[in-house]
Amino acid sequence: MLATPASKVGKLILCFKISFQILEECGYDVPLSKVEAVQTCLAAVGISGERMTLFYAEVEDSMKRSGSGGGVAEEGEMIETVEMSLDEARWMLKKLTDF
Repeated sequence: MLATPASKVGKLILCFKISFQILEECGYDVPLSKVEAVQTCLAAVGISGERMTLFYAEVEDSMKRSGSGGGVAEEGEMIETVEMSLDEARWMLKKLTDF
């Protein structure tokens, strides 16, 4: 399964929380100015109706923090960071919506 950094947050702190989630789950310290909200949609429709906001950020090697990423073991998270180009990500998203 391929997933993106995620967290349940209130609307007011959404923009600030995503930078922390990227660091915690992916190991990159991305400035908030480099993070762009792409789309907000409903997730788990019919069950909880939560809103999910998708973000986009380009990362650079200089943003990588040693020892960071992988989630929080105490919370049962075991996250592997998968790096891919923008074209590869687009191909994967198209593949997921073609079924």
